[in-house]
Amino acid sequence: MDLLENVLRQTEKNGVAIGHFNIADLVLLKAVFASAQELKVPVLVGASEGEREFMGVPASCRIGA
Repeated sequence: MDLLENVLRQTEKNGVAIGHFNIADLVLLKAVFASAQELKVPVLVGASEGEREFMGVPASCRIGA
């Protein structure tokens, strides 16, 4: 995983944007990561406090690793 600063510089250089996705469950998180990997693009993922509590931060982080 790269530092956000490096990713922002690279995407600016390439003239592309970074998608941000709010997720509500682990199924959506897996779909976002799978699509990002397939397209070879970086993404940012957001989850509310309640969603993080429901999904569990450690489990969510393992999916993205």
